[in-house]
Amino acid sequence: MTRFLLTLTALTAAANFACLASYASLPPQIPIHFNAMGIADGFAPKLEALLLLASTVPGVPLLMLIAIPIERRWGRGAEHMERNLPTLLSTALATSALMLVLLLMILRSALSGSGRLSMGNLLIALSGLHVALGFVMGKLRSNHVIGIRTPWTLGSEAVWHRTHRVAGWAFTLGGLAGALLATMLPSSAATPSAVAALFTSAMYPALYSFVIRDDDRGHA
Repeated sequence: MTRFLLTLTALTAAANFACLASYASLPPQIPIHFNAMGIADGFAPKLEALLLLASTVPGVPLLMLIAIPIERRWGRGAEHMERNLPTLLSTALATSALMLVLLLMILRSALSGSGRLSMGNLLIALSGLHVALGFVMGKLRSNHVIGIRTPWTLGSEAVWHRTHRVAGWAFTLGGLAGALLATMLPSSAATPSAVAALFTSAMYPALYSFVIRDDDRGHA
C-alpha cells in the first residue's frame, strides 16, 4: 500500500505541476471535450478546467480506496479482497497514468491553440491500458469492484475463472490490435477501427460468460 500511495502522490503532483507551469500561458478558455475526430467542441474557463482535469488523475485510485473496505465487508469478503488487492491497486494506478497522459495532451492542445487532440496518440494510450488489463485479468478473483462482472460470473466461481482467462487474451489482443490500427491506418479510418477493436475485445468476455453460464463443472 505504501508504494501505491507514493506512486499516486507522484502522479498527482505531476498533474498539478503541469497545470501550474502552464497556467500563465494558457488562453482564458481551454478545451475540455473533443469529438470523435479530436476537434474541440467544449470549452471552460482555464481555472475551472484545470481543477477538473487535475482531479481526474487521482480520481479512480481514490474511488478504489473507498470501494475496497466496502467489498471486504459486504462483498466477497476479506480473503478475496486481499488476493485481489495488488491487481486492483496496479489497475487503479494504470488508469491514473492514462488520465495524466490525457491531461498533458489537452494542455498541449490548449497551448498550441490548435483546438485538436491527437486521436492516434490517445488511442495508443488506451490500447496500452487495454494490454495492461489483459495481463492482470487472469489473476482476479471474483469481486464487485473490477473485472467482467456479469450475473453469470458473479454467480459462479468456475464461470468467473474461465471468463477472466479468456478476458486476459481478449484484452491483450484487442489492445495490440487497437495500437496497430491507430498507428498504421489513415486518421479517418484509424479511430473507428481502433475503437471497434477495443470495444469488441471488452464485450467478448461478457458474451462468453453468458454462453458458459450453465457450465459449472469446476473448471479452474
